[in-house]
Amino acid sequence: MKRTMPKIEKACPECNRPLVVRRQRASGSLFLGCSGWPEHCQHTEAIPESVRMQLSGAPRLEGF
Repeated sequence: MKRTMPKIEKACPECNRPLVVRRQRASGSLFLGCSGWPEHCQHTEAIPESVRMQLSGAPRLEGF
């Protein structure tokens, strides 16, 4: 069963397109990358801790 990636509500700081969760081929680690890759933009950044917790299946804690 393929896990669906959470929707990221953040725009690329370089081109303003939406950021998406991507998986690095070599290591399998996840990162955020511009949805305009590779034609328009090559911006990447680390996944925020809140998204990382969602991907791990950790329960959401309200009020923290």
